Amino acid sequence: TNDSRNADPALNANRAESLLRKMWAIYKAGRITDSPRGSTYKGCIIAYQKSSNPNRAECLLREMDDHFKSRALRDGPTKSEFQCVINAWQVLGGYNAQNRATKLRVEMETRFGRGQVERVHGRGRNRPF
Repeated sequence: TNDSRNADPALNANRAESLLRKMWAIYKAGRITDSPRGSTYKGCIIAYQKSSNPNRAECLLREMDDHFKSRALRDGPTKSEFQCVINAWQVLGGYNAQNRATKLRVEMETRFGRGQVERVHGRGRNRPF
C-alpha cells in the first residue's frame, strides 16, 4: 500500500523537511503572511529521531532556535524538542553520540531549568502552519 506510516523512516523525515522548506518558500514569496510554526519543526525533528538521524534533528533544532531569535519564527524550541534530539543521540550510541546528548541536556537544563514549563511562548495569533 501507499501508507506513509509504513514507509522508510528516512524517507518520511526527508518528506517532512521538504514540506517545511516549501512552507518557508511560500512565506518568503509573500503568498502567506505567517511563517511555519514551531510544531512544524517538531514534526521534522521527531521524523529524524525515528529515522536514527540525530545530526539532522539537531540541525533543525538549531535552525528553529535561530529563526526564533531572529523573530522569523514565533515559537522557540521547547524541552520536548531538545529531548527528542537527546533521545536520538542516546539511541545511536557510542562515545561521540553520548557526548552530544550530554551537552544538549546541559544546554536544555541551563535554558529551561529542570522542572520549568517547557514552552518558550511566541508572539502570536493562530496561523495556518
